[in-house]
This record gives sequence, C-alpha cells and structure tokens, in this order.
Amino acid sequence: AFMKVLTVIKSSSMGRALSNPKIDRTLDLAVLGLVSALVASLAIRVVPFANPSPGLLDEARAVVATSHTTMPFFQTGYIGLLALGLRLGGLDGIFFLNAVAYVVCVLLTYALVTVAGGRRIAATVAALLVAAHPYMIFNIKRIADNNLAIPSLLGLAFVVVSTWRGGDGMRVVVTAGLIGGIAVVTRSNFA
Repeated sequence: AFMKVLTVIKSSSMGRALSNPKIDRTLDLAVLGLVSALVASLAIRVVPFANPSPGLLDEARAVVATSHTTMPFFQTGYIGLLALGLRLGGLDGIFFLNAVAYVVCVLLTYALVTVAGGRRIAATVAALLVAAHPYMIFNIKRIADNNLAIPSLLGLAFVVVSTWRGGDGMRVVVTAGLIGGIAVVTRSNFA
C-alpha cells in the first residue's frame, strides 16, 4: 500500500520532478514519519499504561523536585528524559517523548538500511516492520529505558555505517561521539 501511494504521487502533476533519489527518500521518510506518528498517537489513546520499572519513575520525580539525582543510577540518560517528560506534562509528557522516540526509531531504521546500501523497498519494509512491532508500540505507554536505548543504538549504528560509507569527516565523528555518549549514559552496559 505504501509503495502504491508513492506511485500515485509520482504519477501526479509533479511527474519527473520526483524521479530524483534524494527526493524519493525524503518523501519516503515523510510518509513513514506521518504513519508512525499516527500509530504513536493511536497507541497513546488505546494502549494501557504499564507499571513502570522499579525506581525509574520515582528517581525522575526526585530529579524534577530537587534537580539532583538521589542515588547513583546507571540509567541516568533515561531518567533525564523522564524528568523532562514530567516537566512537560506529567505522565502525558513522558508518553509524548516516548512517542517521539518511537518515530525516531522508525525513521532511523529506514535511514540505516538506505545508508548501508539497501534498496528503498527494503528500507521501507524494515521501517514498517519496526513501526508495527508490538514491543515498540506498547513501549510508548511504558516507562522503560529501552525507549531511549533503541534510538540511541540505531543512531550510533547509522553514524558508524555512514562513516564507513564515506561520511564527511569531523561532523560524523562528533555525531558518533554524541550518540555514543547518550547510549552509554542511557545504558551503561552498552560500553
């Protein structure tokens, strides 16, 4: 269905203007972003809130209240994201940020497959599989560090593959370092 939509758009009045591979990939990403945002908003409305992992929500509430962590905790990055979500809008703010992380995972999957040399159809199928995976959808209403760990790992993989495929030097190295740092702060067992 996704490829049919793209075919209809291509055969519209724009015609040959969309035969550029960069424009095609951008269009793919836009449609995937829209589809995954719709799935995420549906999940926020339908999926029940799962009991949070022990300590994560309490630690985030402590960070919001005191601006300091109350204990040494290995998932500091996700605690920071939870605290930001709480400040944005309580549990709804957390669910919103989890939904953003879900959409980022879908888009990074597409980008990773294409930068690794995969065809658009393979990248689209891979991204749709991630978008439709029940674990990913249910995680939108869960408080679990995987909500930040998965996009961090996908982002790091994307940057590493980009570097191998001829990325442009220092910008790629700095981005890889930032994403790697986020991954380590999110889940110290990534190191």
